Amino acid sequence: MAPRRGLIISSDQMRVVDTILQQLREVSGVRFIAVVSTSGQPITSSPTDHHPDMLSLASLAASSFAATQQLAGILSEKEFTLLFHEGRELNLHVAQVSDKVLLVIAFGHDTQVGKVRLYTGRAVAALA
Repeated sequence: MAPRRGLIISSDQMRVVDTILQQLREVSGVRFIAVVSTSGQPITSSPTDHHPDMLSLASLAASSFAATQQLAGILSEKEFTLLFHEGRELNLHVAQVSDKVLLVIAFGHDTQVGKVRLYTGRAVAALA
C-alpha cells in the first residue's frame, strides 16, 4: 500500500497565507481570492464570507485546471500554470502555486488584468 501524501498546513503557515491573501486583495483591487487544493478542496479565502458556495467553486476550479493541464500535454507543453476566464461582470484567474495548491482570484473589469497578474505572480512566489 502506497503512503498517502496529503496537504498539511500548520496554523502558523495558515496565518501567513491569510496575510498574503489580504495584502494581495489590497494592492490589486480584486474582489475575492481563494486558496484551493488541486483535489478541489477549499483551504482558505479572503474575504472569508464572500462566496457562499466555496466547495463548488474550489471543485470546479480544480477540475478546470486539471483539464487545462491535459490540454498542455496534447500540445506538447510541459504545463500551463494559469487559467483565465473573462465574464460580463467578473474575470476569474486561476494560478498554480504548487503541485497541490491553486490560487483562485475573482475581479471585475474595473481592475486591470496586468495588475492582477503582476501581484498574483508575487503572491504565488511568496506562497510557494
